[in-house]
Amino acid sequence: MLTAEGGDSYLLGYDAGGNAVSRTFYRGSQLKVQYSGYDLRGNRTVEYHEQLSGAGGYFGIDRTFSYDANSRLTGTRRYFAAGSSWTRTSRPGEIYEEYETYDFSGWLSDAENYSYDADGRLIYQESWRRKDNYEGWVPLASQYNTDNRQTYDTSVLDTLKSRVEYVDAAGNSIYDSTGKAKGFRTYAPGYMHTYTTTYEGWESYKEKTVSGVSTNSNYKPTTNTLSYDLVGRLTSL
Repeated sequence: MLTAEGGDSYLLGYDAGGNAVSRTFYRGSQLKVQYSGYDLRGNRTVEYHEQLSGAGGYFGIDRTFSYDANSRLTGTRRYFAAGSSWTRTSRPGEIYEEYETYDFSGWLSDAENYSYDADGRLIYQESWRRKDNYEGWVPLASQYNTDNRQTYDTSVLDTLKSRVEYVDAAGNSIYDSTGKAKGFRTYAPGYMHTYTTTYEGWESYKEKTVSGVSTNSNYKPTTNTLSYDLVGRLTSL
């Protein structure tokens, strides 16, 4: 039953192929709906911005999804909703005035990229976005919008939000012969964390230790050691 209380209540609508093409839910006191589209393989390819239920049509594309020939996710692109704008006004302490208004409806806001090795194992995933301060990028982006490039050119997203790599410093895969990741590296603005994982026996091989070091001195090197009972159940870490 769909209720207005709590964020876990929603109603899904399906197409003839069994794909969830609509999600109806309450946002505060408003009944909202968000639509999705799929390709012939059943991969979700588009999500539209949420809108009032019963409004009809679609409220612009929220996010698109791309896949390789094996239906592995290779990227997502997120876009600003219709009606997104920013108005340049007078400075604090000055007589209030409004100057230019910039409309950036449908422009790229975020992007995610994924890459895999020949065996289908994830090599890296990364997330890019715009700067938080509209004043810092909207006016300039409006001047450099030839062919409406702000809607499709991912190079306009100049802030790396995060990146995770499953390769070593030389760019070699860190998966062992059984497909287990022996570690990974995470990037965020200004620093990098490097993790190393060891395993021990049991039927599916259990993590034994996870060690981490960072280029940020606020993060100290640490090692977590995991222990298991005779049947492989985790007892401590």
